[in-house]
Amino acid sequence: MTPGTGAMRVAIGACLLTVITLAPAGVRAADRPVTVFLLRHAEPAATKPDPDLAPAGQRRAEALAALLGRSGVTHLYASELQRTRQTLGPLARRTGVEVQVVPARAGAQQLQVLRALPAGSVAVVCGHSNTVPRLVEGLGGQVHELVDHPDYGPIMAHTSFDRLFVVVRAGSGSSQTLELRYGSPSSDGDTRGSGHDGDEVEDPPAQGAGPGELSALASLSWAEPLREEPPRGVGVHADPGRRAAGLAHP
Repeated sequence: MTPGTGAMRVAIGACLLTVITLAPAGVRAADRPVTVFLLRHAEPAATKPDPDLAPAGQRRAEALAALLGRSGVTHLYASELQRTRQTLGPLARRTGVEVQVVPARAGAQQLQVLRALPAGSVAVVCGHSNTVPRLVEGLGGQVHELVDHPDYGPIMAHTSFDRLFVVVRAGSGSSQTLELRYGSPSSDGDTRGSGHDGDEVEDPPAQGAGPGELSALASLSWAEPLREEPPRGVGVHADPGRRAAGLAHP
């Protein structure tokens, strides 16, 4: 990256996000769209079940905070794993918004929380290479350039950390999807089979959220049983049990 390119990416992105998140003049508060940013965690430090962020990941987390710090964020969501929570850490400190933890396996619950957000909300969701595409599609958006994993289904490339998806949901239920890039460019090459430096492991079982961590879920009344459903157009893969369980992938 040439000197100044990173700052230019942030400046251009910030201008675009201002346009995305501001409602047109004359629009009633109840009709304002809900904006949801979805991203995979930044670069992890080591090959273990629950790593911290690497220095490159910490820099990317700071870049995210610089990009979204003035976008009017109202809600932050991460999985129970360190790499997602630490990715949102700088943004949480900058905005004063608490990161709410929704387990990586609770994809259906996360979708219900996002669909129930009040008009005008701006949410940021940090997940994993297999959970982010499913959440985007569950909100009516689309994700392209995915890698087909035999156990986890369509996932983001293991070396891809700079993709930022923006789903804007209108009051009518229609959705628009944008994809941005943030921080230092990362490779989108197909690294199937190689894992993330050998880190192609199943995340540990969720131990249950601590007090207050699922407060966003507590206010919802479940009108129908929660169930994980594969995104539209996705076929059955080698291990449907793992896919149905919604297990997080690195």
